[in-house]
Amino acid sequence: MEEIVDGTINDPELGPILESKRQGIKTKQQSKGPYSKMWDNIIERDALLIKGNQIEMPKTLQTLSLIHI
Repeated sequence: MEEIVDGTINDPELGPILESKRQGIKTKQQSKGPYSKMWDNIIERDALLIKGNQIEMPKTLQTLSLIHI
């Protein structure tokens, strides 16, 4: 789990979203990004971004997670 948290914090796309979710503020850049339509459905919990019952995986770990399935 620590690897996912570190990956999320350091991910160029998810890191800023994580920080904004913690602050409760949606930036102009995020309003135009790929997560803009999902913003209200994503929650932050323990430094993870969760949409529904799925953890948003950082790109660096997406391939790794598919290998483990």
